[in-house]
Amino acid sequence: MERVKRLNALLYAMEEYPDIGRTKLMKFVFFTDLIHYNNYGNTLLDDEYIRMKAGPVPAHAFEVSGATQPQYDVCVEQIDEERTKYTYHPKQQCNRSLFSDEERELFDKIIRLLKAYHTEEISEITHRMALWKNHGKMDQIPIEEFELSDYEMDEFCSFIDYQEAIECVCQLEMNMDDGYEDRVPEYIHELQMAALKEE
Repeated sequence: MERVKRLNALLYAMEEYPDIGRTKLMKFVFFTDLIHYNNYGNTLLDDEYIRMKAGPVPAHAFEVSGATQPQYDVCVEQIDEERTKYTYHPKQQCNRSLFSDEERELFDKIIRLLKAYHTEEISEITHRMALWKNHGKMDQIPIEEFELSDYEMDEFCSFIDYQEAIECVCQLEMNMDDGYEDRVPEYIHELQMAALKEE
């Protein structure tokens, strides 16, 4: 069941983010498990994690994302000596009934985050976490180390809040262009202020 859920989570990301590459796909799995662990004490996708150059990598998802599977095609293009581009083309639809509304909301939140930042920026935030810094190359990362410190949690939440604040501002500007001039909700002001403090 865990394998089926992992594959359908990958399909979900591919459907909602057609341009997603392999590194961001791995971040999608990692952020899902990281947030779920800190909220509920367990991971959602039940993967095992290893420490690699670009950050913590889900071992099972990494294995099935490198080559074509029954559920999706993988096109691999060598850009240069250091960079390889992976493009994914689903061959079947994600079974969304495997996930609760709350879990799908989590997926969507992470996908919005991944779309908003370059791959290098996404990797950088994971490099600040002790679960990555405290291990050597290809070490397995114990799931217990997914519990973030207060400082790490604040930093990670600020990273997410900044993007959500930008989205709120953009949506507000779109509404004003459409003739809506309602007062800006207080929660948007709070998100904007939180974002500005991090700059």
